[in-house]
Amino acid sequence: MKMKFPSLKKSLVCTSIVVSSLGVGYACGGGDWDWPLSSHFTPEIFVPKSFENFNYSSSSYFYNTHSVMGEMHNYNDDNVAEWRTYLNNKYTTEKLKNLMYAQDSGASFEAVYEKMKKGNKGVVDGLDLNDTKTRNFVIYMYTTQMLEQFSNQEVDYWDYKPQKRSKVDLPQSIKKNFDSVTNDAFLKNRYWFLTLRSYFYSDDPQKVISFFDETQAAQPKNSLYYRGWNYVGGVYKKNKNYAKANYVFAQVFDNAVGMRSLSNNDFKPQSETDFNQSLQLAKTPKEKIALWSVLGYYKDEFRSMQEIYALDPKSEHLDYLLVRSVNIYESGNTAFAEKEKGSGANAQYKKRIAADLDKKKLEFIQKVAQSKNTHNPQLWLTAAGYLSTMKGNYSEATKFLGEASKIGNSNADFKNQLRLLNYLNTLLQVEKMNEKSIQSIMGDFKWLVADLNTKYTYEDSFRFQQAVEFSKQYISNVYSADKNMLMAELFVPNSPFLDANENLEQLKKLMNNPGKSNWESLALSQYPHKLGDILRFQVVQLVYNDQLDAAVALSKQIPADQDVILLGNPFNGKIKDCNDCDHMAKQSVKYNVQSLLAKMKDMKTNIDQGIDVYNNAMLLGNAYYNMSYFGNARYFYQTTIYNSRYDLHSKSNNAEFNTNLASKYYTLALKQATDDEQRAKMQYMLAKTQRNSFYYDTYFKSGTYYGYPEPIFKAWDGFKELKSKYANTKYYKEVINECGYFRTYLKK
Repeated sequence: MKMKFPSLKKSLVCTSIVVSSLGVGYACGGGDWDWPLSSHFTPEIFVPKSFENFNYSSSSYFYNTHSVMGEMHNYNDDNVAEWRTYLNNKYTTEKLKNLMYAQDSGASFEAVYEKMKKGNKGVVDGLDLNDTKTRNFVIYMYTTQMLEQFSNQEVDYWDYKPQKRSKVDLPQSIKKNFDSVTNDAFLKNRYWFLTLRSYFYSDDPQKVISFFDETQAAQPKNSLYYRGWNYVGGVYKKNKNYAKANYVFAQVFDNAVGMRSLSNNDFKPQSETDFNQSLQLAKTPKEKIALWSVLGYYKDEFRSMQEIYALDPKSEHLDYLLVRSVNIYESGNTAFAEKEKGSGANAQYKKRIAADLDKKKLEFIQKVAQSKNTHNPQLWLTAAGYLSTMKGNYSEATKFLGEASKIGNSNADFKNQLRLLNYLNTLLQVEKMNEKSIQSIMGDFKWLVADLNTKYTYEDSFRFQQAVEFSKQYISNVYSADKNMLMAELFVPNSPFLDANENLEQLKKLMNNPGKSNWESLALSQYPHKLGDILRFQVVQLVYNDQLDAAVALSKQIPADQDVILLGNPFNGKIKDCNDCDHMAKQSVKYNVQSLLAKMKDMKTNIDQGIDVYNNAMLLGNAYYNMSYFGNARYFYQTTIYNSRYDLHSKSNNAEFNTNLASKYYTLALKQATDDEQRAKMQYMLAKTQRNSFYYDTYFKSGTYYGYPEPIFKAWDGFKELKSKYANTKYYKEVINECGYFRTYLKK
């Protein structure tokens, strides 16, 4: 056999038209990371890998792929293996993979090819050119590289000169190679595919159709066949012959697993009419199923399931459409709406999710599940059970899930899925939290909230996270309906509950109760606030209400491991507020909440006794200032309850911004000052509290403000006093040097 050597220039001019078979766009994804938070039904348990991209996604076109373009590499390993077999295993897999797919593979083949053209024999770059099949391999790969250049050229749209084509007719050259191969079926099959590809990117892509029709019967139905057929579909689509195009794409979808996302993306019926025409082209039930399957991905999966079931109950396409249908239903029904929280909310939720589930669809799924004649009867029984639960048919759900459990399946994820759905079926029947209902759910609830978190990470596919949040809200709603607000709080924390001190005391009593039930202990283990958090929150409120003695006494009950070390010295009072600077500064003494409050109590005692009142009042003012949002000791109030101003609740939502206590002690220090330096300092510190009050009242307390406005320069009383009475002091000059705000004020 004599092969024709292509004669090509390295640089080729773009063809006059480029036909894309990839449709209107590519879908980006990379794993549907949001789904574990909105679903109870894990598709990966039931859907084969070949259908995985077509599971329902709430955020991307395909379920688990970065781009449909990634499928172009799906056949790389197969291609390498097939060439290695053809070459009689003369070269290692790694050697061939590097030759065929490395970044510089084109240059490598070109170099070997040029040497071979000059008559070189022997081993060149690791390839034995004395071997006929190796020479065929080099010629083919070189031709492939030239076709890549030919098909991937770009037009310079800024160059208005007419584009000229290369005089070289690459498609015709490849076609001649196809014709010249007579006794090598492997090579002929590859040149057949290459011919289709070259025609596709040529000036006359219609040749794709004619060439395929004339030659396809002699080709094996391998991956190259379906990849080549997809080009035929692309030309039909370009010609707006959607009936034939969609027929082709559906068959490629069905038969070429590695191209399913590409062919699915190309499939675009324009009307019911052209889809029916595609159906008429289908020669077998299998071909019709392929069409219904892809249509079901885009529209009305229920209709497609019915049609496919009538054609072949054991079709795998049924399974992915069923799972997709379940997940679509779940998208709005696995979480409580805002109005479905609290007393009476569970009944509203059940009514809504039952109404959202199409009765005819459920009846069809149940009927098919009962027949047990599908490819995966266990899936259909499981889905029928789950959807029966959502419809409120709990006894039917128990029956279906029980039947599913009888079918042998050693998959741990499936067993967990079945347990999860049985648990939800039991939970949704709970109307009162009595001993019987608690016992019916406690084991599974503990398994859900504790055991599964250690078994699965967020990267795992099994979906249980939504069930955790759902369970807590459901149980909390039941307790709310019974007016048991303490237990309702343990399952779903509600900030207003913590406003009342009597509620805090109830929490502490339960936490300290050695005789609490297993259920109460389990609820507390899920509650985000621990005893130390409750105590610290109460301490913070006492301090902000100027009840320092009570705060000191209560702080002694805070467990040592739940107290915090403050990052800066809370008794510092500087001209410029720079929390990070204070946190970086060396501290000879480090304070926690208990030691801070003890020190503050000593200072207050000194003030009450008339001892060094100016310094003690100034330091107390600094401490109260730093314990506010504006100071360096925010850790003082940042508990799990009172974590930031965005988490505060109605009755305490200005406490961290309030510097009235700081102002109180700065005013006292001002009255006790003995010289102008001391008075100047207190006037400036008072100005800081005045400024902060203005910013809070004007901006922060609205609840919708984010970020800082442009500085607003006002004549605070402290600034006016500092300017008019203490301009002769050293402290005044320090303020001018450090405070740009004050300097701007002086210029006005």
